Amino acid sequence: MMNEQWRIESPQSIDLEGVRRLEVRLVSGSVDVVGRTEDAGSGSAQVEVTEIDGPLVVTLADGVLTVQHERITWGGLLDWVGKRKARAVVSISMPADCAVELGVVSADAVVSGIVAARTAVKSVSGDVTLDGVRSDISAQTVSGDLETRQLAGSLSFSTVSGDLTVVDGASDTVKAETVSGDVTLDVELGSGGHIDVSSVSGDVTVRMPGSTGMRVDVRTMSGSLDSAFDGLSSERKPGSSKLRGEVGTGDGRFTVKTVSGDVTLLRRASA
Repeated sequence: MMNEQWRIESPQSIDLEGVRRLEVRLVSGSVDVVGRTEDAGSGSAQVEVTEIDGPLVVTLADGVLTVQHERITWGGLLDWVGKRKARAVVSISMPADCAVELGVVSADAVVSGIVAARTAVKSVSGDVTLDGVRSDISAQTVSGDLETRQLAGSLSFSTVSGDLTVVDGASDTVKAETVSGDVTLDVELGSGGHIDVSSVSGDVTVRMPGSTGMRVDVRTMSGSLDSAFDGLSSERKPGSSKLRGEVGTGDGRFTVKTVSGDVTLLRRASA
């Protein structure tokens, strides 16, 4: 397959064919990735750069479309320290069934409409929004926030101080690890699914339908525990509080561990 490369130093638009995967590495600015369902399987994509300060390199090689600032890699993203200006505002439209690997330092990012293929995200301080992504998601940030809307795949998230917010989600697996970032989940847990959250000082708030079946095991050292679900028992001792029990069919699993973070389990009213 033919390999192509462009070095972009001014605003412009590039049309491409044969794209099966997208990889983005931006320092600052913003990136907007839109998956087009009507073009699934077509391989056609467009990269539009509307603002730029410092060159971007766009490469299409063996079906992989790469858009990146020079000298920034996926592996070194979270340790990246740049002395040169590097900023761009980029919009990318592509088939909805392409995999996406997105890495930003302080740039904000929005990814919408991706289905079927895996989505991976790394961010230092940039905020990331995933809208209507119906694929498995792996995300890692330092202080950047992650928000998902209408999630319909598994989610694995780790952060130091970034917040995680899931709005109107449906998933079989949600795993979140945070030091001080807050975790807020509004999610419908699939049959036999599981939610696992680990936090040091970040608060955890989860809202699920009243019909959810799950085994609950919530533990904290000094945080408060509150639940709107019946059938759960609480145990409080100096330095340890627990909330345990079974809800409904009990075929799912809900596990939360915190040191000082508060945990709230809310019951969503039936539609």
